[in-house]
Amino acid sequence: EGVKTVWYVPIGKSKVEEKNRDIIVLLVRLNRPCT
Repeated sequence: EGVKTVWYVPIGKSKVEEKNRDIIVLLVRLNRPCT
């Protein structure tokens, strides 16, 4: 979760933040396969 906040800081825009948040979540899920 700490890593996600790092991505939010440089953005600053709520709308972009929400879109990037979903993308980041997808990337995290791909990087961390649920086995």
